[in-house]
Amino acid sequence: MKKLLLVLLLVSTAALVFSQSTGNGVFKSLNLPASARIGALGGNLIAIADGDLGLAFFNPALLDSTMDKRLEMSYLNYFSDINLGSVHFAKHFSNIGTASLSLQYLDYGDFTETDASNNNLGDFQVSDVIVNLGFGRQLDSNFTAGVNLKYINSTLADYTSSGIAADFGLHYYKKKSLFSAALLLKNIGTQLGNYTEGNKEKLPFEIQAGFTKKLRHAPFRFGFMLENLQEWDIRRESEKNIVTIDPITEEIIEDNSFVAGDIFMRHLIFNTEVLISKNIIFRLGYNYRRRQELAFEEKSGTVGLSIGAAVKVSKFNISYGRSTYHLAGPSNHFTVNTSISDW
Repeated sequence: MKKLLLVLLLVSTAALVFSQSTGNGVFKSLNLPASARIGALGGNLIAIADGDLGLAFFNPALLDSTMDKRLEMSYLNYFSDINLGSVHFAKHFSNIGTASLSLQYLDYGDFTETDASNNNLGDFQVSDVIVNLGFGRQLDSNFTAGVNLKYINSTLADYTSSGIAADFGLHYYKKKSLFSAALLLKNIGTQLGNYTEGNKEKLPFEIQAGFTKKLRHAPFRFGFMLENLQEWDIRRESEKNIVTIDPITEEIIEDNSFVAGDIFMRHLIFNTEVLISKNIIFRLGYNYRRRQELAFEEKSGTVGLSIGAAVKVSKFNISYGRSTYHLAGPSNHFTVNTSISDW
């Protein structure tokens, strides 16, 4: 109970200190779902501790002894020429905890620079690099805690910016009921160097929570994640100004219950894993906010939905995730991990 009260106090304090609009800030690459598993499950997964090193990159409380000497590499084919690659490695230290080292590189592709007269001045590149050092430790039979320390460097042609950030995570697992929960304070930090002098921006701070439940006699694990808990109404400004007019009376229809429900749902991500066997897993996720913001009313398609699968082949675990953001096309995620000890 004391631990729970301490966490609640920490969350409420952080929400007051770091609360900001989700549309502002720099280094948004900190929030990209680089892992294929996360991509397949709607873009967020912080509450499952099963040896997946890619999940621990986002929630360090998931680091444990099962990740000792585990190596993981991921590739995200995002949109256009945007590509992201990451590599993670973990080492467990007896009676101390589990540490991890990660490197993530985001390449936005080549851009053409022109002047006011549209004269070609050459090409330039845009990229982000994140170096992450994580540490997780078992507190008791149910709770683990962890922290990430991150250094970020961003290059936009001749403009550069750097920053530091930290994540603080807490994970709870009840083996008897196959239930887990997690809480994450994400991207607490500051810019060290600004793109332009005197223009300092905030990092994308966020509070997240997650819950998962595995059915004991069926191969299903259900989860739902809560995002952006530091701010209630995360709709875009253009959406907040939309009003509904009664076609007969021409009066404004006020349905506060619908608005409140829509705002609440934008914080939720639902996902399911079908555990066919130890070597085969199917995944499905639904991101309500993504669908509301990016789908066309005339043709929404499968925007907001994501799917994926994982197979174990010899000493490798291979995962694939496919996320649909809009009708322009999906993003594709690939992850391969193995244990150095197996070799």
